[in-house]
Amino acid sequence: MSNAAFTKLMIAQGLKRLLKTTSFVNVSVGDIARECKISRNTFYYHFKDKYDLVNWIFCSEFIDRARAHREAKEWYLMQTLCEYLDANRAFYRRVFAAEGQNCFTEYFSEFVASVISEEVKKMFADQNEEDMAFYIGFYTDAFVMSIRKWILKQEDISSRRFILLRTGLIHTSLAVLQRLPRGNEQQEENV
Repeated sequence: MSNAAFTKLMIAQGLKRLLKTTSFVNVSVGDIARECKISRNTFYYHFKDKYDLVNWIFCSEFIDRARAHREAKEWYLMQTLCEYLDANRAFYRRVFAAEGQNCFTEYFSEFVASVISEEVKKMFADQNEEDMAFYIGFYTDAFVMSIRKWILKQEDISSRRFILLRTGLIHTSLAVLQRLPRGNEQQEENV
């Protein structure tokens, strides 16, 4: 492991320790630096801000591993994502609670959109780009908000139960959507 990789990992572990007792909003870069016994400059050498650090944690712990299984179907990737988030629920409960510019939810939304876009494009291959963008946005929002709400809830639903509920709902909604008239056909019928 290179020195840079080791330092990033050490900083990530420092943030995780802090988030056991403090909300993400109340943790500063200075707090992270003190926890890791490094200078703020060292922190900023590796990360733009604490949001960049959280994104790096998600990327290094989940996305990089998911890329190793490129042959997996997109919906399977969403299942492994839920299992990962459930296993790290305490940490992600803190970071999902933070809202605003650069928050983890924005980064997470971009990731989810990239994962589901190929599957949605396959299911609605005959759609124009505008309709396709709508479908991808719709499913991204549905996934992100339902996952965020699931992680933030105090009573725990297991990842297995959440996945079963979500998968059943997706299959039912897709079956209904595929039977409906598409795009401009639907608009013309309503005029």
